[in-house]
Amino acid sequence: MYFSDKCMPMGCSISCSTFETVSTFLEWAIKMRTGMNNIDHYLDQCKLLLDEFSCLCQELAIPVADVKNVGPVTCITYLGYEPDLT
Repeated sequence: MYFSDKCMPMGCSISCSTFETVSTFLEWAIKMRTGMNNIDHYLDQCKLLLDEFSCLCQELAIPVADVKNVGPVTCITYLGYEPDLT
């Protein structure tokens, strides 16, 4: 019998480098699809980019935790807290 992990533990020395490589590729792919060049690793600019990113990840079979994706909102829960930023 053989067992294999489907995800890389973040404690592994190569994990950060691999994550950065995948993130950079996804950033490039979204730029090519949308024609927008003002995109960063964090897609907080607009709903269109978030939708396009979700579609790309689905096509490439990249798992995404949907509970961690939040569309444009005026109040966000962070670590169980809702900070009052007013």
